[in-house]
Amino acid sequence: MQKVNVNVKGTETSKPVSGSDIAKTVGCSTSLVSRVLAGKSRSETAGKIREAARKMNYVPCRVCKAA
Repeated sequence: MQKVNVNVKGTETSKPVSGSDIAKTVGCSTSLVSRVLAGKSRSETAGKIREAARKMNYVPCRVCKAA
């Protein structure tokens, strides 16, 4: 069974959700999304970013993660 993600417009898609998709949804920069999801930022927007990532079924790419 293929996992379905929710894109920026709220419609279902099979394309993986990216940090830029989350940034567009929340209205912030992709670098802030990256820092929050890596646990390196506690900005006031962090909760919104984590919630958007959860709602959009965001799964980090293991290959893309830096060491």
